[in-house]
Amino acid sequence: LGPVQKRLLIEVLLPLHKPNDWLQWDRQTPMISMYHKELVHCIILYLEKEPELAARCLEAVCGYFPQLHESNTPKEVLLIHEVAEILKVIDEDSLESVLPSLRRHMERLLASHNAQPVQSILQFWKDERVAKLLASFAEQLIPSLLPVLLRGGEPFWNPTVNRMTSLVLEKLEEACPEVFAEHAETLWGPGKQIPAFQV
Repeated sequence: LGPVQKRLLIEVLLPLHKPNDWLQWDRQTPMISMYHKELVHCIILYLEKEPELAARCLEAVCGYFPQLHESNTPKEVLLIHEVAEILKVIDEDSLESVLPSLRRHMERLLASHNAQPVQSILQFWKDERVAKLLASFAEQLIPSLLPVLLRGGEPFWNPTVNRMTSLVLEKLEEACPEVFAEHAETLWGPGKQIPAFQV
């Protein structure tokens, strides 16, 4: 890719994620939904040509998640889907540089009481390539994700989320059993309550 194409990506395409307005508030249709599918397609085409740009794109997308005071679940779900698509093409080294930012958003979204973003994040582990990529960072992910996945031992109100959570917990445990056991014991070890969905 030439400098003009890279500038188009960085200065035009990535900022198109910024709008947090509603096209139709009563139907929960965010403005970005008008063109998001095509935008993701363009970005993935860029990344297929130049995979080194994946970290930059992932960081930019993470930067456009709605702030806590700007509730916009449909936009969050769209951006989570896009993150999943970028994770399918990013390599391990590139992901390492943006992992702290991604992990922060994963923690916040998994702690939500809204099933849509939680399910969308848990879907990451359904894709074999993404699950394998995340498994290589299990040591960094387990300490921060385990508490939000276990929710203090209380099951989530949505049974589908509970089933998906159990599968993700299994994958995290398989990826790094020692770290998983250490942090699980800290959370509900000897003398502490066993998570309700494990009973």
